[in-house]
Amino acid sequence: LRRGGKYCLFHAKPFCTKPCECLERACVLVLLDTETTGVDISRDRVVELAALHCPSDARFFGGAFSTVVHVDPVLLAERGAAASAVHGIEDHEIAAGPDFPTAWRRFLLWAESLLNDAVTDMSDSEDDEPLPTQLRPETPVLLLAGHNAIRFDFPLLLCECLRHHISCDCFEHW
Repeated sequence: LRRGGKYCLFHAKPFCTKPCECLERACVLVLLDTETTGVDISRDRVVELAALHCPSDARFFGGAFSTVVHVDPVLLAERGAAASAVHGIEDHEIAAGPDFPTAWRRFLLWAESLLNDAVTDMSDSEDDEPLPTQLRPETPVLLLAGHNAIRFDFPLLLCECLRHHISCDCFEHW
């Protein structure tokens, strides 16, 4: 247990796990993955942040986001040697990456651009002649998903944001 919490680290649920209401509102699906210096969300750091947009309409190609993230060389030497053998990102690549706040800001801008660029087919019925694709009248919901993301990637990103005094408001809306 950490800091008097009700749950241990592996049973904490800092993110919403309720069903998505995508039927009532448009949804933008993004698959997220991180590579890290290890598996301890409170001590390890993100070394790569990657995401893939999966559009619901097969006529469109999804975009992608990927960046290595700079990690302090001392921490990288202390915590990252074993992880490097798993993810294959070399220390010189990590040293050349932006710091986490910059990488996170770039990811947020990319995700926001997906929401701003969301489109829809405006035809009302099957008998109607197809109308041109138009921008959605309301902002869609961003659905962020990933393998083991609830137990690892999302808490790790939350810790990184808190560590760098970055607002965590985005997690409440996704």
